[in-house]
Amino acid sequence: MAQVVVYGPNGARTTANTRFTEADKAAGFTKSEYDRLIAGEIPGREGYAGASKSEPLTPDYPGDYGGEDASTPMNERESVVGVGNTSYDPKDYTNVGPDGEVVITQDGVPVDDAYVRKIPAGGEIVKVADKFYVLYQVPNSNLSISYEASEADIKGLYPLDYDKQQFDTLSEAEFNGLGSIDFGNIAELYDPRYITSGLTPWEGFIDYLDKEAELRPWLADEEMVFLLAEATLEGRTVTETEWKTTNWWRTHTQDERDWLLLSQGKSIEELPADAQSKIVDDKIAIRNAMIDAGISNPPDNLINWISTKFTTGEWSTTYSQDQISLLADPSKVGTLDTDLQDFITGDTIEYDTTRAGEDRVQQLYKRYLGPVFGDVQANLVAEEAGKLRNDPDYEQELITKLTAQKKSLFPQYAEDVTYEEFSAPWENFTTNQWGQQVDTTSDYFQEVLKLNDATKASKYLTQKGLDMGVDKVVNEALDALKVFGQGVRIQ
Repeated sequence: MAQVVVYGPNGARTTANTRFTEADKAAGFTKSEYDRLIAGEIPGREGYAGASKSEPLTPDYPGDYGGEDASTPMNERESVVGVGNTSYDPKDYTNVGPDGEVVITQDGVPVDDAYVRKIPAGGEIVKVADKFYVLYQVPNSNLSISYEASEADIKGLYPLDYDKQQFDTLSEAEFNGLGSIDFGNIAELYDPRYITSGLTPWEGFIDYLDKEAELRPWLADEEMVFLLAEATLEGRTVTETEWKTTNWWRTHTQDERDWLLLSQGKSIEELPADAQSKIVDDKIAIRNAMIDAGISNPPDNLINWISTKFTTGEWSTTYSQDQISLLADPSKVGTLDTDLQDFITGDTIEYDTTRAGEDRVQQLYKRYLGPVFGDVQANLVAEEAGKLRNDPDYEQELITKLTAQKKSLFPQYAEDVTYEEFSAPWENFTTNQWGQQVDTTSDYFQEVLKLNDATKASKYLTQKGLDMGVDKVVNEALDALKVFGQGVRIQ
C-alpha cells in the first residue's frame, strides 16, 4: 500500500504516501510525501524527521496522534482514554479503495496529496498561447467565468484529467470573443467548500456576493451586479455615469450613493483606505453613541449591525441616534426598526441598558437633599429619568421641586444654596472636632446641620463624642480633668 503509518517520537503517529504522485510533481516537489516527512521538510511535521518505524495503513487505523506530554490534557491522553479516543484527528480511515489503498476522508471528501488541488466538477479546459483557463458556464446565459492556470496547475488536477481532456486551443482574439468573465487564478478554486457543499463556482460567487452585500448592499440588486460583471469583463471599474443610469441609483439616498462610489473594489478586504477608515470610525461612533445613550458594554455584534446600516447610508445620523435611544430606553415613545428587532430577536442579542437620565436624577437628589433624604427608591428615579428623556426642559422643573423640598427640610439655609454647598463646611467642622472622618448619613451629623451654629454644634459634638467614646473627645476631656485636678488641695 502507498499509504503508511509513520511513528515518531513520544508515540506520535501520522500517515504519509510513499508514492511520488503527479500532484507532487505538479506542486514542484521531487520527493514523495513520505520522503519529505522523514526528511523534516513538511511544515508543522518536522518532528518526524529521521523516523524509521512504519507499517501499512489499514481500515482500523485509529487516527493521527501528536504524542503526549505534561501539557496534554488528561482527556486527550491515549494512555488514559485509550488508543484513538482523542480529538486530534477527525479523518475517517475506514474506506478502502478499489486499488487496495485506504482512501482517507474528512467530511466525506477524499484527503490525499492532491486534496487542495481538487476543483468543482463541470470545468472545461481552454489553452491560449502558453496559458490555460478553466471555464465554468453561467447558468441560463451565454457567459462563462474563467480561472487562469499554468500547465503545471492543470496536470493532475481533479476532476479534470490533463492527459485525457480534449481541450481547445484558441488565439487570444478567439478567447476574448468567448465573453468570459475573469474570476482570477485557479488557486481560488482550491476551496474545500466547493467539494464538501457541492457548490458550483457560480453558486460560490453568488454566495460571496450575499456576504459582500452586507456591507455593499447594491450587490443584492441584479441590475447592479450585471453592470459590475460587464465592467469586470472589460477589466475596468464602473464609472459614476454608468451607476447613475440604474434604478438603484435613482431610488437610493445620497449617503448610499456616496458609499457606493467610495467602496468600489473586488472585495471588502481590498476596499480603498478611505472606505476602510470610514468603517472603523463609524463603529467607534456607534459604540460611543450607545454608551452615551445608556447601553452599558454594548456587544460587538450589535455595534457592527447598526454601524453597517450607518456606514452604507441606509440609516441617516438622525435615524441611527433615534434607534439607539429606543434600544437604551424601551419605554421611550417611538418605533424600533423592524430589521433591527428581527436581528436582536433572531440572534438572541443580549445587552444591558442603564436607562439614560437615571444617573443625572440621582446626582440631583444627592446634590439638593443629601445622602439621607436624597437616597430615593429606584422606581422614583426611573420615573423622573423618564421625564428627563422625554422633555429636556424637565431638569429645571426637577431642580425647582428639589429646592423646595430642601427648604422644608433645612429652612435655616439660603434657598439658592444646595445641600452639597452648605454641608461641606460642617463636614470639615465635625471632622476637626472629632479627629476622624464623619459619617454624613448619621443622625448626629444631620443634627449638626440643623443646629447651624458653631457654639451649639461644638457643645453637642463634645457630649455626643463622649457618649460614643470618640478618642479625641475623650482624651481632651481627661486632659481637662487633669489640669483641673492640679488646682485642688486636699486638707
